[in-house]
Amino acid sequence: MKLMNLPNEILLHIASYLGKELDINAFSQVCRHLHSLLDRTLYQHNVRYSDSTALLWAARQGRVETATKVLDACCQRQATINDREHPSAVKAIMGTSVSGSACTRLGREDITNRLPHITIRSVDDNGQPSTPLMACINSRTIDLGQTALSIAAECGYLKFAELLIEAQCDIEALDRNDHSPLFHAICNKHISLAKCLLLAGADLHAQAFPEESLICCAARCGHLASLKLLREYGAFSKLEPTPVLRLLPLQVAVSGKHYEVAEFLRGALELDALIELESENVRALLISIAAACGWEDFVHRLLILECPVDVIAQDEAISWPSKRVYPLCRAAANGHYRVVQLLLKWDASPNPPPGHRAEMGPLFWAIQGGYTMIVELLLDNGANPNTPDSHGESMLALSLPHAAIFRLLVWRGAHVIDRRIVICMRILALSTCSVLSYYLFMV
Repeated sequence: MKLMNLPNEILLHIASYLGKELDINAFSQVCRHLHSLLDRTLYQHNVRYSDSTALLWAARQGRVETATKVLDACCQRQATINDREHPSAVKAIMGTSVSGSACTRLGREDITNRLPHITIRSVDDNGQPSTPLMACINSRTIDLGQTALSIAAECGYLKFAELLIEAQCDIEALDRNDHSPLFHAICNKHISLAKCLLLAGADLHAQAFPEESLICCAARCGHLASLKLLREYGAFSKLEPTPVLRLLPLQVAVSGKHYEVAEFLRGALELDALIELESENVRALLISIAAACGWEDFVHRLLILECPVDVIAQDEAISWPSKRVYPLCRAAANGHYRVVQLLLKWDASPNPPPGHRAEMGPLFWAIQGGYTMIVELLLDNGANPNTPDSHGESMLALSLPHAAIFRLLVWRGAHVIDRRIVICMRILALSTCSVLSYYLFMV
């Protein structure tokens, strides 16, 4: 008798003896009839014996159809468990089968509230009733402990996330790095998915540390649309209590050279109110941020309030152009001529502090950025062009890619004795000698 002539019950019984999903999958691919018959068996096996790993795979690939089949298998599994104790109640309420399109509606409310008299055997870590469906949609990866919703949020699969939210998954589930699905959506600039999570009630302040808040995350990515979405849903209504922590997103944005984001945060974080605080550390942070962003009016207001010009804040977290440099260096590195002019007018030092290398001075950063007018302005105010950097090279070597600055430094008395310049001059001399020797030989 041919295999295909066997009744479906016999074929399903044969498949039940196959212990591995690989074997069931191979058996189902023999023909179209077996595939349609055993497809649900394959997903039920994955739910029962493999902790619903198919859902995590589907989340990584964005396969909504696969996820629907897994959720359907979970609902079938729950119906089977309850049917052993209350067969009549389950058939009356759930029916004998659950379609794939309806499986997303059988979430926690349907299984616990619609069947209040049926005992749910499994219990989760918090002592709350759990079901195969809830265990499936809240299962986690082994490496990072991410749920399917976190993976979908990270990859930007909106339809997949909507399916999981409709199935009442845990939208606040944190992975091993304490990152929520909303955090992953914001970090990866998936605005539509982030809005979907916010509409579902995701917590805007779920992150434990200020440096990993959603505002800091969006500022670090330089994504203005994410910040506008967060402000729309009230993320800025609960600002950090201390001024230093409130300024952290702004420092992160400046470090990444996201000046458009910094301009937005200037108003959203209410920086104008912080100027009036009589705190030298806060004012030092503000003048560093304002100098880096080129906010001439903001810098001028701070200088009028007697904020020191050559100051480094204790809690400064700005990493561009370098950590622990003066505001004048930040303005010079970003090419803000008028801010540099204003700081020099208020007696900012154009040279590094005594005993420090050129990286602590504004001339180094102006040369590196190729800002000829700022270099000339600094030299006019007494900047020393012969201060070596941390590698022992002079400013003249740094200016080699910028011909106009190179000529300006030579004109202003920069030393030509430099390792890189000497090598270039030797190569030029050898080339000249070779040309002369060839010319004399030919004559």
